[in-house]
Amino acid sequence: MPWALKFLLVTGFLSGVTPTPAQISPGPLSQAHHELDTAKGCLECHGRGDETLKSRCLNCHGAIAEMVVSGEGLHGREAGAGCASCHPEHVGREFDLIAWQEGSPRLFRHERSGWALAGKHAALDCRECHKPERQNPRRLEKMKNLHPEASWLGLDSTCTSCHEDPHGGELGGDCLECHGQQAWKPASAFDHATTAFALKGRHGKLACNDCHLADKGPVKLNAAGQRVPLYKPLPHDECSDCHRDVHEGRLGADCSRCHVEEGFRRVDRRLFDHSRTRYPLEGAHLEVSCETCHDRQKAWGPRPSFASCSDCHRDPHNGLATIRGARADCSLCHSVRAFKPSIYTVREHQRSPWPLEGKHARVECSACHKHRRDAASLRRLGSAGVELRRAHDRCRDCHEDAHGGQLSPRRESLDCSACHDLQGFKPSLLKVADHGRFGLALEGRHSTAECRSCHDPRRHRFLATLVDGDLGSAGLALALGPQPCSACHADPHQRYFDGRRTCQDCHDTSSFRHSEIDPASHGKLGFELRGAHRALPCFECHRGLKEKAAEGPALLDAALDLRRLPFGERRSQCSDCHDDPHGGQFAASRGGAACDRCHSSDSFRPAGGFDHERDSDFRLGGAHRGLACEKCHRPALEREGKRIVLYRPLPSACRDCHGSKQGEGRP
Repeated sequence: MPWALKFLLVTGFLSGVTPTPAQISPGPLSQAHHELDTAKGCLECHGRGDETLKSRCLNCHGAIAEMVVSGEGLHGREAGAGCASCHPEHVGREFDLIAWQEGSPRLFRHERSGWALAGKHAALDCRECHKPERQNPRRLEKMKNLHPEASWLGLDSTCTSCHEDPHGGELGGDCLECHGQQAWKPASAFDHATTAFALKGRHGKLACNDCHLADKGPVKLNAAGQRVPLYKPLPHDECSDCHRDVHEGRLGADCSRCHVEEGFRRVDRRLFDHSRTRYPLEGAHLEVSCETCHDRQKAWGPRPSFASCSDCHRDPHNGLATIRGARADCSLCHSVRAFKPSIYTVREHQRSPWPLEGKHARVECSACHKHRRDAASLRRLGSAGVELRRAHDRCRDCHEDAHGGQLSPRRESLDCSACHDLQGFKPSLLKVADHGRFGLALEGRHSTAECRSCHDPRRHRFLATLVDGDLGSAGLALALGPQPCSACHADPHQRYFDGRRTCQDCHDTSSFRHSEIDPASHGKLGFELRGAHRALPCFECHRGLKEKAAEGPALLDAALDLRRLPFGERRSQCSDCHDDPHGGQFAASRGGAACDRCHSSDSFRPAGGFDHERDSDFRLGGAHRGLACEKCHRPALEREGKRIVLYRPLPSACRDCHGSKQGEGRP
């Protein structure tokens, strides 16, 4: 029979019997309170005066009173209800004293107690948890129940009140911070990021025991002496707390300066300071990937050798880079910044068999040390393809003949150094005094002329006719050989002297003007100068000299307005140069009209060669002998508007000059 119905029957509410004040008890008490089922026992619960039944209950049930005060459990949460609402009495000895609102303990809504059943807890039988051994001893001391196995009180909501703490209290008592109620593993509520060591990279992929039960680290044993995971405190400030130092302490304990948590073989080059190693990285080495030098498959070891460049790099010069017969280390010519350009300086080159001087010291290395890319050269020279050990004894070992072989007949005895030095190809070192070795000694104006004036066909086209073959890159006509003056200079005499005279017969190289011909040597030209002729300037006879001479050397293609001096006319008679002052009076004389019969070249006057007794028909005698010529020979002829002294014919009779009477004739 349900307890509520039984309660009503006992009290008479259903029987129609009205209880009377004289009635001592409405019915027997439950077995739990049977010791109070006496006349005096009523006062233990019902008390006297204003004291309520609830207060009397709590006075007796101290454990429940404590829960009400602290607000714990069902009694603390529903403390406003009277005790009898759940625990009615006077229903009989067999009544268990609990009125379950849900009808049974199995149906009890556990969240009313402040701890809702979830996960695997919801599937458990009530008594699997509500056992005496799990009841709080402090609460048991305050319980009136002599049978704790039947009590629902005394349990705590902490996990460790029922479950053993595998962490030994090192992580606190609230297991729900990490674990769920469905299963202990995995710790679904645990977030490692909330700890002092957030898991990143490869750490996030590890199993818990990889760290918390690692061989390296603190050891924790359970009661059986077995090793169990240690969660806290677990050292983690340094990588070496967990990991073996593969560098054996050489690089310090802070692995994070080089490595990242994504993987030990991944090195963050922004963090890693290679300068702390025995081989600091500089220059181009800073751009090289780590695995280029370090073997990833062997955990970055063994450490690569680095004593010399050849430990890592192949010799790009195939053993040809030597100094004094010994192979040179790469660092002598190259730096770690770049393979090019070479750092082998002119100063170092001075210690080689070929010291650099003059313009050689300013030439790019590649100008002499050529790069060859054909297969045969690469096999011989190495992968760099650079000709390091070139022949250099003679200029032509490196340089082409700038003169196109014009000097080849002299080549063995005349090297480039005879005319040029290392300061520059121009100007030539050939001096004026040296020019005689080439068949033409430079004298006079030739010694001051610029070299190109004679040797540059680009200036003078006539030089091209003197050249046989290639002029070379310099473009100078050098192999000209001995040449006459007319090969270069225009002939103002219009070849009149060809075969008979050379320019040197009359001129020297100091100047074309004036001629070297003097009165003494004029006779060699067919006309000996005597008397007044010796004192005459040349232009008095050679009228062309009166014209203005053109400036310049009168070269063949100089396009000068050259003064022509043919000198081609033959002049053997006075009349070839002088006009006849006698107007032809002596043309029919005996012996001809040769001036030298009367005159000499010393002076035209007096006519010292004329003999009046010999050369005329009128002999002078007596008073005639002392007369001046002009007494008898007076200007009497007209020739082209000019009066000419009459010499012949003159009358020879006395009267022709003196007359027959006084006053007639000449005096």
